[in-house]
Amino acid sequence: MGGKATGGSVKSPLVSITSAFFNAESTLEEVVKSVVAQTYTHWELVLLDDGSTDNSFKLVQSICHPQIKVYRNGKNLGRARSLNKLTALCQGKYIARMDADDLCAPLRIEKQVELLESKPWIDLAGTGICYLDGCDHPVGYTQVPQDHEQICRHPSRTFGLCHGSVLGRKVWFERNRYDESLKIAVDFNLWLRTYQKSVFSNIPAPLYFYRLDNSFHIKKLTSARMTSARFLFHYFRSVKNNGAALKGCAAQYLKLIITITAFLSGQRAALMKRRYLPCSRKQRDAFQNEIRTIKGIKLDQFAKSPPGRPPVVVRRPDDLISIYRVHLS
Repeated sequence: MGGKATGGSVKSPLVSITSAFFNAESTLEEVVKSVVAQTYTHWELVLLDDGSTDNSFKLVQSICHPQIKVYRNGKNLGRARSLNKLTALCQGKYIARMDADDLCAPLRIEKQVELLESKPWIDLAGTGICYLDGCDHPVGYTQVPQDHEQICRHPSRTFGLCHGSVLGRKVWFERNRYDESLKIAVDFNLWLRTYQKSVFSNIPAPLYFYRLDNSFHIKKLTSARMTSARFLFHYFRSVKNNGAALKGCAAQYLKLIITITAFLSGQRAALMKRRYLPCSRKQRDAFQNEIRTIKGIKLDQFAKSPPGRPPVVVRRPDDLISIYRVHLS
């Protein structure tokens, strides 16, 4: 199957791209643009407003596109409940997750569907990550592990999956729900509870743009470390692995101490740089071209489309440098 997937093709399963958002007015439009820019065209974008108090809901409601569905919680229900609700709302064979402040490269969905269609034993797959600074300039990328064993090599510490980049089978998400008692680290908790009965994979190419500066804050990191320490301890105790319970809990608190020390000593930027490898000039140009293509899409064309006539799908220019090819070259 190729990038020119169409709704009527047997070889083109429907992909439900999902995003739950809360007060994401400043970034949500670009989330929509990066979905519209996908080379894989048989998708639905399912958006869920989790009690926003800004103009996020009004913004996405104004985009008249036949493949976009917008829902609203009556109040803020939290990330886990919203993600479970999104799973129930999806119509696709596959569900792709996406955070409301990130972007994805035009080839992302095409390559992930290609992988899962060709390897039916894989439950879900992420991609490599390109990290962006506060001005959306590419600063680095990750080399993600590709096979399940490497992704799950250190379950008491972390998993080599970026939640926002994941595409998985809907039936898997239906069987494995997010823990609604948690307010944060719900993805880490889900991987932990399911890795022994699932198969994870990654596409090595950086097909997901992660705005690291937006999420790298002491309050969020502290809450994530403490929450992770608690559920790691309880999980490994429940499977009679006291050594891993202590090791996992200790590792999270050690990371927390290092993080707090770095923030207090003005080393926040240095700590962020430890997460990625620097881009070559060729890679940086490729990433920047993809970002410009995404941001250049005009969503007002959809709002102006005559009733009953579907808007033209914006396709990625044929001569654009592909992140997928550049990464592998």
